[in-house]
Amino acid sequence: MLNLWIGAAMMLSLNAGTNEDIRFDVNPSINNGEVVIDLKLENIGDETVNFDFHSSQKYEIEISDEAGNEIYTYSKGKSFLQVLQNLALTPGESKHWTEKWNFQKEGEELNPGTYKITAALTGRQLKEGAGPLTAQSQFTIAEKNAINVQTVGENGIYKVTGEVKDSAEDLYYTVEDGHHVYQKEQKVHIKDEQFEINIEIAESKLPNHATLMLNLYKKGEDEEISSTQPIVLERFNH
Repeated sequence: MLNLWIGAAMMLSLNAGTNEDIRFDVNPSINNGEVVIDLKLENIGDETVNFDFHSSQKYEIEISDEAGNEIYTYSKGKSFLQVLQNLALTPGESKHWTEKWNFQKEGEELNPGTYKITAALTGRQLKEGAGPLTAQSQFTIAEKNAINVQTVGENGIYKVTGEVKDSAEDLYYTVEDGHHVYQKEQKVHIKDEQFEINIEIAESKLPNHATLMLNLYKKGEDEEISSTQPIVLERFNH
């Protein structure tokens, strides 16, 4: 079972694309071991704005590392209908799109670091002098709290084992699915830089359509949670 992790310490909107009467934003958020990429196209002017699209693809999304290397491209491996489509936005109206990505490149987890998201609208605004609309944002993946993490079990009974780099730092965990908390905060018992967490949840209380996650994290002197490392326990689709 693959463990996905991310430190969501920084998700910063760098800029939005604006053509006087239109605004295009990209905003990432972290949920259940995925980056959720929200796109918003908004008419901030006083007149209806029209866009022409030459295929069913409305936008392109690229994610790159700090060296500028491409990590993810939304359209890669996808097919789009070759049709002419029009999108009209009245004053104050907006259009939203959402995409998800699991932080993997060729089956491998991303290394700690800062990653840039660039989104571009593929449609052409039907107004003289209007240029292309692009927007950027970024997120940072922190160092892992634990390494060599292994998860075994199913149907509410799980064992999570792993190693820590610094046994002097306390670790804590909770278990949740993004909507409900199944295990309130517990301190991780660490011995010789090793730990083992055993979790039991009544089968009748397990979610139907959600991902059960163990969140491993540190706490500062002010009790503020930091460096959260989500670990997938089980995915439920029934």
